[in-house]
Amino acid sequence: MGPRYGTLGYSLAGLFAVYSLYRTDIFSRAASMSGSLWFPGIVDYINTHDMMAHPECVYFSLGNKECKTNNQYLKYVQENTEAIHSLYSDQGLNTVFVLNPGNHYREAAERSAAGIAWILNAARDRQA
Repeated sequence: MGPRYGTLGYSLAGLFAVYSLYRTDIFSRAASMSGSLWFPGIVDYINTHDMMAHPECVYFSLGNKECKTNNQYLKYVQENTEAIHSLYSDQGLNTVFVLNPGNHYREAAERSAAGIAWILNAARDRQA
């Protein structure tokens, strides 16, 4: 068995981490922390496209205040993240969604570390 690679990101990079699963088969795990999954059309894209490979695990986290905005796009971030997480769960992916206290900027480093730890441990636990 060869090396395994993961992709992860915070904010716009979190959107990229999810999107990359549809554009390459190199990643076997992904984490999206406070991902920009409010991006117009992302849920439709995910519902109408297949991933290039079945990842071992996918982690999502979001601050519980991120959707509390009048911005016509950003207000859908939690709804979209939950929808994508639910779809992945229904597809049998090992996935988790963590709702953290605070806004987009609260404890970004800690949230990122939690995502990294989860995808490393979830992938290891599946191999055991």
